[in-house]
Amino acid sequence: MGNHLLFLGNVSAHLVALMSGIASFILATVSAVKKKPVVAKWFWVAGAICLVAACDGAWQDEHRNSQVMAQEKSSIASDYGRCQSNAQIEAAYMRGLEQSNLNQRQTVDEQRKQNMNQQNAVNNCVVSLGKMNPLINTKIGAVAIQVATETKPPAIRFGSPIVTYYYAIVLSANRRLNFSGRLKCAGSFKANAPQVTLKEASNGFFGSGNAAPVSDREYILTNSDTGGVWDSTDPVYIVASSSNADINPCIFTLPQ
Repeated sequence: MGNHLLFLGNVSAHLVALMSGIASFILATVSAVKKKPVVAKWFWVAGAICLVAACDGAWQDEHRNSQVMAQEKSSIASDYGRCQSNAQIEAAYMRGLEQSNLNQRQTVDEQRKQNMNQQNAVNNCVVSLGKMNPLINTKIGAVAIQVATETKPPAIRFGSPIVTYYYAIVLSANRRLNFSGRLKCAGSFKANAPQVTLKEASNGFFGSGNAAPVSDREYILTNSDTGGVWDSTDPVYIVASSSNADINPCIFTLPQ
């Protein structure tokens, strides 16, 4: 019912426009030309013609509105379809991205496990080699023991006395070795040739050796008596002197 009222209202608007415009102009022109009033029938004829034209105009308006609405509906449907298609594409992309990330994480985890297995294999191999090689278990002890001091007058008048500290540097080993290596202490010192109390030395008690300085804190020590060996019961004693009251710590390393 509401649509019919709207249509009738549109027809009335067109009819009023036609009757007050074109029809009135034509009837007034005819009346002016004939110089007499227009008969009533022509007025009703004009009204009928305007009514038909008003109905046609109202229908044309509704037809145009319907076309506009159909076009707008089609455009909205097309936009909705594009949005839905884009949403589906984006959802598929996100699923693919999540799957790719999952595959990468699985690959990284698998690689990490392989690396851990390889590292464990290497560690086990190193431990096995260490157990097979007795050098790994070798422990060397070195300590400088102060045994005496000597004080001399100053070299110049009113100078400080010259104090010399004498040390016995004791080197011990926890297994049987040929004596050879590097001795390094924290303080500077001067080492004499090492005296090795070896039972197997050629002279029956003392083995001779050499002390070659590398720096004022490091010496290369060797045993020139090939008949002597070094073990836990036969430590090496080295007499050294220094101007330092303490030259510890000392470190003795075996030759590579």
